[in-house]
Amino acid sequence: MSRPALLASALSAALLLGGPLAAAAPAAPATATRAPGAAAPVSPTAIAVYEKTRAAAGKRGVFLAFHASWCVWCRALEKLILLPTTKPVFDRYYEVAWLTVDERSSRKSLENPGADELRTRIGGDGVALPFYAVVDPKGSVVATSVRRGLDGKKENIGFPGTPDEVEDFLALFRAGAPDLTESEEKALVDGIAALAKR
Repeated sequence: MSRPALLASALSAALLLGGPLAAAAPAAPATATRAPGAAAPVSPTAIAVYEKTRAAAGKRGVFLAFHASWCVWCRALEKLILLPTTKPVFDRYYEVAWLTVDERSSRKSLENPGADELRTRIGGDGVALPFYAVVDPKGSVVATSVRRGLDGKKENIGFPGTPDEVEDFLALFRAGAPDLTESEEKALVDGIAALAKR
């Protein structure tokens, strides 16, 4: 088994056992170099991205987002996180980590090794993108964007576009941000509404 696969397996095992989201072995470097004529560098492993984000988060949680370059709603979520009115809210409670999955064949090198397995282990298999999860400061997944639909089947909030999706998104956000204020919540709702109109 390759090192990235081994690291992803260790991460997945920790999630399955309900433990913190942490690696059992040191992560691969987050940057790659390339010799002339060599293949393009591989994206950092999911565990390397997560560990770097976790270190930057300090006492905050991690907002772990799975996306792909072709995904329009993934770009809308990214815009929500970066809006001048919502970025301070995200920054107060979370460090954001983006993991790339489901790329088309010509862009497979953009995928983070181990990200798809991680997504599956935390319940995001078979759902549309963007899929995201909230990881608390101790490293445990406390909420994901998956919910049960009216038909009882698993569905993903993705970019929240309906009132019930917005409520579910806010509940997910609050899972890692119990001190969320009314004005911060309003900034999130207003940001979602502005981006949903486009």
